Amino acid sequence: MWRQPAPDTAPFIDECCAFLTGRYADLLAGRGRPRPCWSWLNSLAHGTEVELERLARTLGRHASGGNWAMANAFLAGEVLAAAGADESLAAIQSDVLVPLELDLLSATHRPIWSPADYVSEVLLLLGRHSTSTRDRQRQAER
Repeated sequence: MWRQPAPDTAPFIDECCAFLTGRYADLLAGRGRPRPCWSWLNSLAHGTEVELERLARTLGRHASGGNWAMANAFLAGEVLAAAGADESLAAIQSDVLVPLELDLLSATHRPIWSPADYVSEVLLLLGRHSTSTRDRQRQAER
């Protein structure tokens, strides 16, 4: 039989849900906590296509949200473009974005990235993934 979780577990449950749905940066902001780089990546790694499209469309409106918000909106468009060109969004998320997110989360010495560093790293990994996907497709055609 299902029971209501203990009240002291509610914040943990909220954090887990936010993480798994790509809303961790929003949760941190709502709690007045700093948002590390990986928390911005969380929205790209776990967001749906509709959510990423919405995020990408807000690029111009994110100017007031700062460089991190603009970088994330830009990358949402780039992730969607890569997914449309090569493969599904889910494949790019599982092959590229989630591993990067987990690397950043688990690193004992987390890199201190600027928004430009963040954009550069994600674009580099998307490019490598796209190249390897095309190479696999060519080999399969032979």
